[in-house]
Amino acid sequence: MRARARPRSGAALPLTSALLTTVPAACTYGPPVRSLRLTSAVAKPDSHIFALAVHDRHWRWPTGLARFPDGGTPRMLEESAVVHVCDADERRITPEAGGRLVAVR
Repeated sequence: MRARARPRSGAALPLTSALLTTVPAACTYGPPVRSLRLTSAVAKPDSHIFALAVHDRHWRWPTGLARFPDGGTPRMLEESAVVHVCDADERRITPEAGGRLVAVR
């Protein structure tokens, strides 16, 4: 005995297209956030010269469905590190000769 074919419903196409247009819109990210963090400091003995390593990050926190189920993972926009040499006697801060290390995602 052969099984009868089920009649196809025309409602599947509108439902599928509605899901495909609303779900990506629900997975959004908030405004950009910037974080500067001092990660290391080293002083030159017997002087007022010291070096600071600064970690700079720009990211966006997830909103909507992108936060499901554990709060979501932020989208990293840019991450960089720079070493500054500071001379307290001359009141001068200069970036180290190596410059800035940047990772853009």
